[in-house]
Amino acid sequence: MQIREPGCARSCAYRACFRTGRRRAQVTDQTSRSGRLLAGSLGAALAACGHPKFYRYGEVLLVISPEHADAFKHDGFSKAQVRSRIQEVSAKRIRDLLPDNETGEGMPLASFGITGRATEAQLNQRIEKVP
Repeated sequence: MQIREPGCARSCAYRACFRTGRRRAQVTDQTSRSGRLLAGSLGAALAACGHPKFYRYGEVLLVISPEHADAFKHDGFSKAQVRSRIQEVSAKRIRDLLPDNETGEGMPLASFGITGRATEAQLNQRIEKVP
């Protein structure tokens, strides 16, 4: 994940957006006032980019508006802390990324390097959306 520093064009109409493949996804958060909550909101939105069960594929470019960059700066958040919080919130257990009876989409165990029957510890391992 690349997090750009403040200085992108101020004409950007998006509060924050994720660039995934060939499309943009706007993230609207009008109530988070702290760096922790804002990064959490961005992480939650990122978890749903593409598909909620499709992790570690594709490229994501996160653009943070000057206003949101100011919120992070005000709370003393570094880029590394924003990235870490986004990863924390967007991470899911392997068991939650597997195909099931609710959705046809899901990742096979082999995509996590697991062959044969998975252990509970393996199924409970948390995977970040974007490595």
